[in-house]
Amino acid sequence: MTYKIELKATLERMLGNEYYSIEELTNLLGLKERLAYKTFRKVKQYSEGMKREDKISIDYYSHDR
Repeated sequence: MTYKIELKATLERMLGNEYYSIEELTNLLGLKERLAYKTFRKVKQYSEGMKREDKISIDYYSHDR
């Protein structure tokens, strides 16, 4: 549980903007492009990109497995 709290805090510090594109997230988080697209494909896309809060939730809960 402590790991999840630390992960969420780290993501909140790293992701300061309101919206991000998949390309920006790939660079910021150091993900491979294919993994990023697979991870974020279900996140709602806005014209500006994906919302920061949606991203933190996806990353935070994807580590349950």
